[in-house]
Amino acid sequence: PVVRAYATELGRLLELASPGGMRRQEITAFLEAHARERLTLSMLAHTLHLSESRTGHLVRELFGMTFPELVRAVRLGYAARMLVLTDEPVGQVAFASGFSDQNYFTRLFTRAHGLSPRAYRRAHARV
Repeated sequence: PVVRAYATELGRLLELASPGGMRRQEITAFLEAHARERLTLSMLAHTLHLSESRTGHLVRELFGMTFPELVRAVRLGYAARMLVLTDEPVGQVAFASGFSDQNYFTRLFTRAHGLSPRAYRRAHARV
């Protein structure tokens, strides 16, 4: 456990030291903090003190996807963690992750992870 913690922290520090690492961290933190809100590129641009155009280009450069794709990916990652770490019903996980429609969430989650949210929870259950 201690070695894993050191390895995780070292990986985080190396990521921050990489070109764009601080910006990646800043963008990810913003998206995670506001996951339940209706996020816009304008909101992120304002936070980063950049134009919307530059922010859109930066997101694509750093993450290899568009802003809406990144928002979905962050929300789905948050949902995956919630499914494993909590016993909240799938509908609550969907809502807490920023999705207002459970069926839409289930379709996206299944496409992204290859398992439905319930199957994902069972497959990753902590023993």
